[in-house]
Amino acid sequence: MNDLVDRLSRLPKFREAWGIPAWVENEIDTTQGLLENALYEKMEDVELVLRFFALRHADHYSGGMQPFLDLYMRKAVTFTQTDLEVLEREFTETLNLNAEVYGELLFRPFDPEANEWIGKAQKAFYDAVMVGMSAFLDRAQRVKEKAVDIRNATAQMFRDEEQGAFTGRGNTKEDIRNRIRLFQEMVERTIA
Repeated sequence: MNDLVDRLSRLPKFREAWGIPAWVENEIDTTQGLLENALYEKMEDVELVLRFFALRHADHYSGGMQPFLDLYMRKAVTFTQTDLEVLEREFTETLNLNAEVYGELLFRPFDPEANEWIGKAQKAFYDAVMVGMSAFLDRAQRVKEKAVDIRNATAQMFRDEEQGAFTGRGNTKEDIRNRIRLFQEMVERTIA
């Protein structure tokens, strides 16, 4: 599992969304400023990949994010190679689908007061977008056809919901489940 999350954290679309320089062999030695990137330095890029897998089981969330991720990793030691291949495919397909829908806005929340997209990706919104969109992989073509409508509906969702609902103001089990649910409902309505 460790190798999988590390490999997935190197995907170009993932790194671009988080402002991490593109992966190259021996990147620590060859990529200027990489260690100054806070996400990379603290291994939060790898954690973000793990969050996708773990939060698909948000019903079991308890004790805060770190204990929840630790529990998922303990369970992951029993995963077969086939399990890992399925997880890799689901992450990659979900990332690619979201990248097609959101483009350069990937994982960036909308600020209703400024009426514009925030300049950088945020973790809580990433969780909702990745986990939420993974439920639509079987309807990926329809999602792609409605990409503009989904972006517009996403902005409207930020206008309609309480400030901070999608940017992590609350991190209880209920907050996390609510973010994912609201995102999924928005996509479902939009592609119907």
